[in-house]
Amino acid sequence: MNITYITSINDQWTQMYRVYNIVDMLTLHGISCSVVLDTDVQNYSRCFESDLVIFCRISHTDTIEKLIDNLHNKNIPTVFDIDDLAFDLEYINCLCRVRLGDQQDKEIATTLFTKIHATLLKCDYITCSTSQLKNFLIKYGKPVIVISNNIGIKQLNIVDTCMKVERNTDKIRIGYFSGSATHDLDFLQVAGALHTILTEHKNVEFFCLGAITLPKFLLEGELPIIQHPLVPNNILLELIAAVHINLAPLELNNIFNSCKSELKIFEAASLRIPTIASNIGAYADTIVNFENGLLARSPEDWYNCLSLLIQDKQLRIKLGQGAHETCLAKFYIENLKDYIISTYNSFINRRATPLL
Repeated sequence: MNITYITSINDQWTQMYRVYNIVDMLTLHGISCSVVLDTDVQNYSRCFESDLVIFCRISHTDTIEKLIDNLHNKNIPTVFDIDDLAFDLEYINCLCRVRLGDQQDKEIATTLFTKIHATLLKCDYITCSTSQLKNFLIKYGKPVIVISNNIGIKQLNIVDTCMKVERNTDKIRIGYFSGSATHDLDFLQVAGALHTILTEHKNVEFFCLGAITLPKFLLEGELPIIQHPLVPNNILLELIAAVHINLAPLELNNIFNSCKSELKIFEAASLRIPTIASNIGAYADTIVNFENGLLARSPEDWYNCLSLLIQDKQLRIKLGQGAHETCLAKFYIENLKDYIISTYNSFINRRATPLL
């Protein structure tokens, strides 16, 4: 089997979980893989030596269209891979940057959605990150297979190193790892409860990573808040390892959010850190209350969950261990090996579903 992945030069952050972890696993098991930037495909003839070519959240261009047409002419199957709803203009107003931005922001998002949608329509098959997202893709009449975002072999090696370093016991650190600048409305779900917690508990601090604008009421006074810029993936786990409680808020009643993956849960879970998450989509499918995490729907829920985990160390340990076990079973790439290989073989052999 010979697989080529086409990735976007503008979207390398998420490809750790959609491409590179899979490539590392497949290579380890003797399967040939190549990764090519969408800007380089014109000069990459080896695509035509592939058994399968996967287009990872790729926007349409004339070059991409010509490549797909040529692959089809050579009977090489094509896959479109996506991990969010950034192909369906019906839900564009669910995006934070569209709702809070100006007309130019909406025009940029509209162009992106339109171009991603065009590439999707050209491909033979679709892979996506969650069952919720699959429900919005089946209308295109193509076989759709869920391949979860995942924790990779290299990441788990970093986890092993991080676990040897003891966390600070003087302070309980609550962490939020927002990533891109699209989560301001999501963070508001927990912001009020967090303000109260930081005011009430002098032994608690808040660590926030990423391009998020914190609400003004959190920045007033001298609350113990540490803000950190985005870091490469290999450093991210080290920073997550320093927190005691992980937050994964998403704005409820938001279709775009209901399709988000479990990424913000399972990275913390790999480090045995419990997460409090919004009760929505894949988060609700993954977390079982008081077994491997906690779910929240209201400001009162967020406050109560935070209070409980701050005061009960043994519960933090229990939920962290439960989360770790869930992470390995559902999201560790080696445990997804047979399923992924079977899925790819089904595409190559022109079957609609993988043979498991």
